[in-house]
Amino acid sequence: MIKNIIIMSSKTKNYLQTQLFPDEDIKQPKHDDIMFWLDKNINAITEEILPKDISKYINKYEKENINNQINRAKEYFRRIGTEESIENIKKLDNLNLFNKEYIRTVPINIELKNWEFPVTIGEEKYKRIIGFVDMLVGFYFPTSAYLQGIVEEIKYGEIVKYRLEDTIGLNFHRKYRSVAFEVKTKIDSVGELIRQINYYRNVLRDTIFVVISENDEYKDILNDQKIKFIKYEPEKYL
Repeated sequence: MIKNIIIMSSKTKNYLQTQLFPDEDIKQPKHDDIMFWLDKNINAITEEILPKDISKYINKYEKENINNQINRAKEYFRRIGTEESIENIKKLDNLNLFNKEYIRTVPINIELKNWEFPVTIGEEKYKRIIGFVDMLVGFYFPTSAYLQGIVEEIKYGEIVKYRLEDTIGLNFHRKYRSVAFEVKTKIDSVGELIRQINYYRNVLRDTIFVVISENDEYKDILNDQKIKFIKYEPEKYL
């Protein structure tokens, strides 16, 4: 369910925006066409730009913590020395957690969608608008990995017992992420576009930026600058 949709009129936008990044493109009818297309297909487009395989989000620190957790459990079972404990150690030895793909199966649920989102700098009375993102969306996305299936029973702050559940594997914490879309009916200067987005990045930190345009001449350059590109194709996603 989308919690918030804000559409700001062209008149209001032009009045508020400073000359740092003026946007004449918004006055073009095709800009509206692309925006309506983006709005209609926002779920499919967001899925396209985000990875299905989330294995790359398992970092070195998480691997170390997970391996330490497994080793502590194995050491506990060695001390117990029962037949069941030996089987538990074998089960833990046979885990293959990090040499596989983890494919995201749950679709992204867009929770926030703002048209013409103002990018501001400064605080309170010194705040000013330096530009607008054509569309900003927000959602929760899997990020850091954690281990499921090894249960630690804690008493007085100490781990006193381990037990294994039927299934042991990795799961992922979710983090709120945002994607900013810049719609261009044409790209007169890719350098100016990259400069604009890099400036916005200093304000909208940890935001993924995506350019949408019919002109895909600069898509490789944009990708090199960590800016994703989607070609506007009216018949796509039908």
